[in-house]
Amino acid sequence: MNGRQTVHYDIPPLANCGITLSTNPKSRVSKRRPAACFPKLQPPARVTVSPISSMQYPHFTPMTRRHALRQTVFYSAALALAGRIPSVEAQSIAPGDHHFLMLGDFGSHGQKPEHTIEPQIEPNAPAGAPFPTTITVKPNWTPQQSAVAAAMQSYTQAHGFSPTGLFLLGDNFYGSFKGGVNCPRWKTGFEDMYPASAFPGPCWAMLGNHDYDEESGLKMAAQLEYAEAHPGTRWMMPSKWYRVDWPVKDPIVTCLILDSNYKNGYLYLTSEEKAKQLKWLKAELAKPRTAPWMICMAHHPIYSNGMHGDNNALIKEWLPLLEQNNVAFYFSGHDHDLQHLEFEGSKTSFVISGGGGAHITNLKKPGRSHFSQSVNGFTHLQVNRQKIIVRHIDTKGMQLYAFSKTPEGKIEVSA
Repeated sequence: MNGRQTVHYDIPPLANCGITLSTNPKSRVSKRRPAACFPKLQPPARVTVSPISSMQYPHFTPMTRRHALRQTVFYSAALALAGRIPSVEAQSIAPGDHHFLMLGDFGSHGQKPEHTIEPQIEPNAPAGAPFPTTITVKPNWTPQQSAVAAAMQSYTQAHGFSPTGLFLLGDNFYGSFKGGVNCPRWKTGFEDMYPASAFPGPCWAMLGNHDYDEESGLKMAAQLEYAEAHPGTRWMMPSKWYRVDWPVKDPIVTCLILDSNYKNGYLYLTSEEKAKQLKWLKAELAKPRTAPWMICMAHHPIYSNGMHGDNNALIKEWLPLLEQNNVAFYFSGHDHDLQHLEFEGSKTSFVISGGGGAHITNLKKPGRSHFSQSVNGFTHLQVNRQKIIVRHIDTKGMQLYAFSKTPEGKIEVSA
C-alpha cells in the first residue's frame, strides 16, 4: 500500500466558524478577550476501515506516578558498556516498510523576517536628544523550517523511499495568519514547503498552543476548515481529535490524534470538550484491535526533559489510560528539541519531535534518559508488524539517534 492511497472520513462537513463566548465564564478567555472564534464542536472523526476481529492485549497493573518517575537507569548504564545493546543501523531502512516523517513546532516560515523601521521622533524631546536611526523588529521567525524541510527531502531521496505520510505535531503556523483558509502562508509554509512531489501522502495535523492562542482562534478555525475549502489537499485535520488506521485495509498501525491544549495563554479546550475527548479516547482504546501497533499523538508532551517539563494534567488524565491499554508510543512536540524517554514499569515510549523550524530551546533535565538534544530536525518512523524504528534526523540529514521497539516491548537503542 503506497502513500497515494485516498483516505475517506465519515464526518459531516465542518460548520462555519461563529463568534461565541467561552462556555466557561471563569476561563481566561472570557476575562481577557470578550469574544473568540470557535468552530462548533464536531463529532470525532475517524478513517473508514474494514471490519476487524477481536484481539486481546495482555493486561498489566497500571503504575503509580511515583513509580513512573523512577526512570530506567539500566538503559543508560548499558549504553556506557560498548556492545551491550544492539544498535539500530541507519542502513537498515527498508523500502518495503511503511515510512512516516514527523515534525512539530515548525510553522515559522511566512512571517515577516527581521526588519527595520524608522522611529517616531518624540515631539517634546529636548533639542539634540539622541535617538536611534532605526528600530530593529525581531518576530518569532527562523529560516530553520526551510532547512528541516530540505533535509526531509534529501533524506528520503538518499534512502530511496517515499513517505507514506507526514505527522504534523502542532504549532503549525506561528504569528499572523490573515486570510484564514485562503492565507498565503498555506502555500509558502505548507503546500510548497512540503511539496506533493516529495511527500505525496496524507499530512495528519494536530493543534498546538500557538494555533489556538494567536489570531483569537481564527487560525485554529482555518486549520479545521482548510481541507473542506481546498479539495485535493494533503492536509488532514477533520476534527480536534480523530483516529487514523493505516493501511485502511488490514491496518498495521492505529493512531489516535489528540488535542492536548488543556491550558494556554488565552484559548484552550473547554471543560465540555475535555470531557468529550476523554470519553472518546476511552472508547477507542477499549475497541478490539487487529493492528499490532496502537500509538497516540498530541502537541504537548506527557514527560519532557525540555523547557516546559512534565505535564501534570496529562499525567493525571491520559497516562493511566495509555498504560492500561498497552499504547506503545506517545509522540509530541511543544519543546523545541528531539527526545526519547523511557520509565521503569511503563510500556509506553515517549518521543518528542519539536525541532521542525522554530528557535530551539534549552533542556531542563538533560541527564534523564535516554536521549535529549536541543537541535532542529525531524523524526522518521519505520513501521512493520515486527517492530517500529524511530530515528531522529538533523538538518544535514544525519541520524542523531535511533531505537527500535517490538510489540512485546523489547527496545534496542542505537550505539
